[in-house]
Amino acid sequence: MRAETCEGALLRQLAETPLADRLELAALSGWSHGAAYAAAGRLAAAGLGASLPHASDLIPPTRRFLLTDAGPAAARVREGVSVEELRTRRDSRRSASSMGPWSQGGMTHQ
Repeated sequence: MRAETCEGALLRQLAETPLADRLELAALSGWSHGAAYAAAGRLAAAGLGASLPHASDLIPPTRRFLLTDAGPAAARVREGVSVEELRTRRDSRRSASSMGPWSQGGMTHQ
């Protein structure tokens, strides 16, 4: 079994959660902040990822990351699944989380 690299974890995570910042990527992938920052830079240098500036009056400036056109193919090769399947996984997680506690069976409507 091959250990996953930080770049591989970030590729997978960006396929599932585009426009995450580096701190979010670190938290979601389980890698350290330093490793996620460095790996995001390497993905951008390799042309697999790109970043966009993001800020508002309420939040400090940050950079949001997403996969470039080449990124999903690289993620698919690493995962052994199609881009559509990666999107389906992301969409099903988003649907479940949008329902909040109602989808978890922990609360019932009275």
